[in-house]
Amino acid sequence: MNRTAVLIIVLIVLGLVAVFVWNSQESSETAPQISQTSEVFVCSKCGAEFNLTLDESTAMYQKNAGITCPKCNEVGANKRDLKVFVGGLGHTEEDEQPVEDENAPKEAVGGLRKISD
Repeated sequence: MNRTAVLIIVLIVLGLVAVFVWNSQESSETAPQISQTSEVFVCSKCGAEFNLTLDESTAMYQKNAGITCPKCNEVGANKRDLKVFVGGLGHTEEDEQPVEDENAPKEAVGGLRKISD
């Protein structure tokens, strides 16, 4: 065989080995401590509260395209105390800014600070 053919075969074999190693290292399993963590959900229709583990909620979400309430069997339950902000509706960057004291002395910012008085 000529040199180019050998080089191409070696590159293909190295590529296949790299793909095999990459796929064998990847794990889709969740750690048992995390998967058994219980979360509280609240039904958006009837207001019922219920607990699901991460595994149960993931399986239910994949099966029903949402979390199903065990009381009314409606899809649409959310985690309790979950706050969702939708692009600027009622929530602005000004809400997150700390309130500054108007009487506080002004300080130099950046490279223009005074070295000594």
